[in-house]
Amino acid sequence: MAQEGRRICQNSDNDYLFPRGHEGCVIGYVDEVNGEGAEEVAGFKPTRHELLQLVKYWYGRLLDINWCWFVYAQTGSTEIRLGPFAQRRVNRAAAVIGEDAVGKAIEEVRNDFKAKADARLWEIFENGNLKEWEAVRDEIERASRK
Repeated sequence: MAQEGRRICQNSDNDYLFPRGHEGCVIGYVDEVNGEGAEEVAGFKPTRHELLQLVKYWYGRLLDINWCWFVYAQTGSTEIRLGPFAQRRVNRAAAVIGEDAVGKAIEEVRNDFKAKADARLWEIFENGNLKEWEAVRDEIERASRK
């Protein structure tokens, strides 16, 4: 299947994450989710170490998407596809190497992200309620206008 000269690839984790479009307008083409970058490579099996690196990568992408939603309350067609795809990849890895190993990898990514984030914002991100999230967004919007 091709759209706009781009090849669309089906893989184990991208059901319902394909681009949409008509009349030359394509929305949601994300190479690593549904394009050529999403093609599964037969004959190569990652090691446990490599699989944990993939978990860290995909969880990092997911955390970044969630953080941006927290801060800006905006998303796009790329994130709408990347988020579920990333979660599916992490879940599939957990099914193969176990929840404990994946949990440790996720914790490492969260700790690294937390170390770079504003402590107050991180606390609200992890434990805040909807009202606190909205207050953060209002604060950031006001600061961006200055």
